[in-house]
Amino acid sequence: MELIELFETLVKIPSPSLNEDKVANKVIEILSSKGIEAKKDSYGNVFAKVKATDNTKKPILFSSHMDVVGDDSPVHIVLTDNEIIETDKSRTLGADDKAGVTAAIATACKIINNNGRFFVEDLNSSNKTYVNGRQVVSMQEIVRGNRLRMGRLEFLVNFERVHK
Repeated sequence: MELIELFETLVKIPSPSLNEDKVANKVIEILSSKGIEAKKDSYGNVFAKVKATDNTKKPILFSSHMDVVGDDSPVHIVLTDNEIIETDKSRTLGADDKAGVTAAIATACKIINNNGRFFVEDLNSSNKTYVNGRQVVSMQEIVRGNRLRMGRLEFLVNFERVHK
């Protein structure tokens, strides 16, 4: 599932405040299909954990809300010619933060520094990870000038030494 398709899937699920069970269950379903353990607590919050492969590094936390302002009327997504996501104007999208949930699911890749050499590994992300147009299927070294792409996001790799 690509980034925009994933976002669209989540946005189409009505989730007004205090009524987010359907979208929470969908998030758990998507994460579980990728082999990522996910569960809900007694308040309906979804927790997922991707196991570290390097326990010396600090963990990263993604946090977002799943509810929307307003009622449970449907949201109809339109992708413009300029690839801008809008609604059909029958409802707003401004307070729908499923973009944060989508980003957390979609960016399941990690970059590892191994003695000054950098490697990227895809963690079963929904977008897949690509280096110079080739899909990352195992840990792959990245160097300055490589193009790292996750879905429609593309980064030019450039490393700089940070002095502490």
